[in-house]
Parts: sequence; C-alpha cells; structure tokens
Amino acid sequence: MSDATKFYNSNHSMVEIPDELLENMEIESVIISPVYQNVGIVILAGDDQETNGRLVRIYSMVKQDDETTYSLVQELQAFLFPERPFAKEFIERLPQMSAIELMFAMNGMNETQFH
Repeated sequence: MSDATKFYNSNHSMVEIPDELLENMEIESVIISPVYQNVGIVILAGDDQETNGRLVRIYSMVKQDDETTYSLVQELQAFLFPERPFAKEFIERLPQMSAIELMFAMNGMNETQFH
C-alpha cells in the first residue's frame, strides 16, 4: 500500500491503514489472533453524520511477507450505535464475545432483547 498510514500496535507490529479510512475514523483497537498470529482485526470508529450515532467498522488484516507488517484485507462488518458509550462497551467486549453473541450483534439484536 503506497498511501497508507502505519499504526504501531501494542505488540510492536505495524498495521498499514489507508489514509482515506482514517479521514473520519479513529483507530480504536488492533486485535491479533492468539491462535494464528498472522491474522487479526482492526477496529475503527467515528461519528455518523446522518444519525449522530457512533459507527464502528471492523476490518480483517493479515501479516505480510516481511513478518512485521499487517495489511487490511476487507471490511468484515459495520455496526451503528446510538451513542458513544454503547460503541465503547461493544469494542471492549468484542474479544470475549461468544460466536452466538456476535451473530446476534451482526443482525442488529442484543442479548437484552431476549430477557
């Protein structure tokens, strides 16, 4: 990626993120798979101008041949939250979510709807 911003994560690896993705978004988290160290996700978030909500976008990333740099592959999912605290809580819980919880979230449902 020639026009990419390099972001250093907590493991001293670099993630290349195209500048255009960061125009209205902030890097919220970088999560590297504990099982397969060559893949992970990048979580970006920003304010949604149409709804005044908080937009969270999750991108997949893979380690490049240099073994120190990850590059984005594709957007996996986008979530729209009514307020910033809801988005923050979702991002914090994401690494511990079960597959079932994540599938509910991907379809616009949350566990409180079923209590």
